[in-house]
Amino acid sequence: MLTGQKRWATVASDLDKNLKDIDPDLFRDAVEEQSRARLIEFARGVLAYRTFRRIPRLLEPEIIWSKGTIRLLDHGTKGHFIPH
Repeated sequence: MLTGQKRWATVASDLDKNLKDIDPDLFRDAVEEQSRARLIEFARGVLAYRTFRRIPRLLEPEIIWSKGTIRLLDHGTKGHFIPH
């Protein structure tokens, strides 16, 4: 397994070989097209996130017993049980 600079040198060499016979203008246009399409999809995702209708948080139930960091919450049961 290659690491560090040797790995990137291999990747660069392979890329150079693969692009050897490619028209630079066509390659640039393809990269720009893909970049633009991905940026548009990203922006749509951000917009969907920002406009998503969220359900409001529920109020925290009443604490009916606690000891240290432990809490017993009342989630609507009938009556209260308080341990001794």
